[in-house]
Amino acid sequence: PEGPNIGLISSLATYARINDYGFIESPYKKADDGRVLHHFRVLKVGDGSFRLGQIVTGDELDAENEKLEAAGKRLVDAEPHAFYLSAWEEEKYIIAQANARLDEKGYFVNDRVIARAGGDFVTVERDRIDYIDISPKQLVSVAAALIPFLENDDA
Repeated sequence: PEGPNIGLISSLATYARINDYGFIESPYKKADDGRVLHHFRVLKVGDGSFRLGQIVTGDELDAENEKLEAAGKRLVDAEPHAFYLSAWEEEKYIIAQANARLDEKGYFVNDRVIARAGGDFVTVERDRIDYIDISPKQLVSVAAALIPFLENDDA
């Protein structure tokens, strides 16, 4: 009963990982008040006030580094961070698709956004979105992701 997509999602998805308990988790970016937030994990604290390994927003990181640069001090170094959710955790949140339109500041362009809520596809107000997918291809395997225009492939 897999339908027309048989075999496309039968292997581990491109962006998934296995947690300590053996469950598959998918990565997401957090959204708050209609805006997608970019989070970072602090790798080097420099002369900043963050702790090593702390998760901060891009706005917080930029503000801290601007302050440090103006004072001629060592900057904070960080890497992008994604939040991983298991299928059970996903059920609790409203998750927008990765191809939802955003403006240059990360706000959803449309007032209503197509999302997943409790396993169903819904259209909700942008302020109700909790997370957004990292990539439109995160649900398919590496091999399937190589198929050009997969979403339009009826084969």
